[in-house]
Order: sequence, then C-alpha cells, then structure tokens
Amino acid sequence: WWLGAALLLGCVTNSTIKNVAGRVRPEFGIGIVRMDDSDAGYERMSRFVAQNPDSPLKLEQKDQWLIGKPDRPWFNSMAVSFPSGHTMTAFCLAGFFSLLFPRGKWLWYVWAFGCALSRVWGRRHFLDDTLMGAAVGHCAFLIACSWAWPGILGAYMNRYIDMFQKVLFRKKD
Repeated sequence: WWLGAALLLGCVTNSTIKNVAGRVRPEFGIGIVRMDDSDAGYERMSRFVAQNPDSPLKLEQKDQWLIGKPDRPWFNSMAVSFPSGHTMTAFCLAGFFSLLFPRGKWLWYVWAFGCALSRVWGRRHFLDDTLMGAAVGHCAFLIACSWAWPGILGAYMNRYIDMFQKVLFRKKD
C-alpha cells in the first residue's frame, strides 16, 4: 500500500508541476542542432508551430518555459519536461526497495541516478528536470511512509474483500 500511495502522490504532484510549468523538452528547443528540415527536432517543432499558429512556442535554439503564456500547448509531450517522471518513479522505487532490502540501499540509488542521467543523455530532460523529479519522488515516498493511512486503508479494503468472498463463495466464518 505504501508504494502505491507514494507512486500515486508522486505522479499527481509531478503531472501537476509538469503541466503548470510547461517547459519545452531539450530535443525541441535547445536540442535543435540545425535550423533546417534535416534536423528532426526542428522538423517536429516547425510542424507543430505551423499547425498551431497561436502557440507561444518559437523555433529557437534556447530553453523555453511556457508558464503563464497564453495559448500554450497543454498536455503535449513536447512541453512537459520539468520535472522528470521517470526519475520521480525511479527515486520513489529506490526508497521503497531500500526499506525492503536495506543492505542494497546504495544499489537502488545508483540505479535511480542512472535512470536520471539516461534521461539527460537521451535529450529528453535537462539536468534540473531530473533533480526536481528525484526530489518529488523521494519526498512522495517519505510522506507516504510516514503516515499510517495506507495501512488503515488496506485494513478497510480487506474487510470489504472478506465480505465479498463470503457472499460470492457462501463461506462461513
């Protein structure tokens, strides 16, 4: 229950920040190497800008934040770089596995850092996107594990599952 609660809390927080901040992914902004159709990032960005002329996106080789700009693309994968969702999940899982297997704690966090670096290396995120993703994931895990509510929720659900089984299979106590 704690892992599910932590991942749910992390995903809701992460998605909210992503869609409010509206940071363009590096492959679409800074990731443009050549300002012509031979560059895949330029081609995708120019197609989007042509289809959405009111969008505040520009064909520029710079970091673009769309927070507070009118007519910006909402819920579009090109404009949801900050924070990294993969990194958030990796750090949430690293915290959880560190509780289950404390002797391998360093291994789980090395894996999570590797996930974060792979997102930067693959030009899907900036370094600060992954740092924020790590913070959101680890904080979501700490918040979920510091409360007793997932256990209470689990006990509550187990009661209803038992009642359902008794009715369905006509079990007697």
